[in-house]
Amino acid sequence: MVCFHATSVSDEGETENTVVRASDTDIAVILICQSPTVTSTLWMDNGSSTKNTRRYINLTAIGAKLGSDVRKSLLAFHTFTGCDTSAFVRKGKVKTFAKLVKSKEAQRVLAKITSDKSVSNDTMKAVQSFTNSIYQHHQVKGRSWDASQQVPLQSLRESLQSSS
Repeated sequence: MVCFHATSVSDEGETENTVVRASDTDIAVILICQSPTVTSTLWMDNGSSTKNTRRYINLTAIGAKLGSDVRKSLLAFHTFTGCDTSAFVRKGKVKTFAKLVKSKEAQRVLAKITSDKSVSNDTMKAVQSFTNSIYQHHQVKGRSWDASQQVPLQSLRESLQSSS
């Protein structure tokens, strides 16, 4: 509903800036993804005045800096990696996001997941390949992991279908 109201206020053309008061990363991600469709500049009012942590974050500028391809893949990426926490063992959001930014194929596939109603086997294999690249040559729960080992497709399918 927050995104609907932000878009509605902007569409009325009465304001240059739309400020959303929220502290949830999910809201920020959704608004960044929607920023090209909103005519005003989207801001997130975050933090607390009493603790001197209050900040205004320009979500429109973040969306523009990310670029169209990354922005279109951001919603599926955020969901796939665990929303507010990282779903990947011993991998944080920053390292996983850096992999996304470097991989045009991952951006394309995750954008496709965001826009399509079903997930094809080819899409699943591409997501599997991206997931494998995250763990390439690292230790996971005491065992070595490399790109030749595959993340189970069924686990990926369940994760992606539950998020759409």
